Amino acid sequence: MPGVLTSKAVVMCSHGGVCQPPMASPRVRISGAPALMLRNPWIVAGCPALTGGNPSQGCMTASFQSAAVRVMASGQPLLLQSSVAIAMPSGLPVTVAGTQARVMAK
Repeated sequence: MPGVLTSKAVVMCSHGGVCQPPMASPRVRISGAPALMLRNPWIVAGCPALTGGNPSQGCMTASFQSAAVRVMASGQPLLLQSSVAIAMPSGLPVTVAGTQARVMAK
């Protein structure tokens, strides 16, 4: 089972820009860090592809397409290490790394 994402997780676009969550759970904490819920859009900061000649190839936002099926916080599904996200307008996948391994979910 994959780990639940917290605010300490490292989420990056395919070009290396850092994805910032819109909001973490105010009530659920894992090892002291707020759990991340399925809320969109995420803001992508520092995508190097945006500074090139064609900004449509860069990443400005990211949207998660999947989350936990049975585990929720404040009525919203929690994000998992296996959750799929797409960066826009590039359409490239988002990478999730640096997650916690203490709490797992499906």
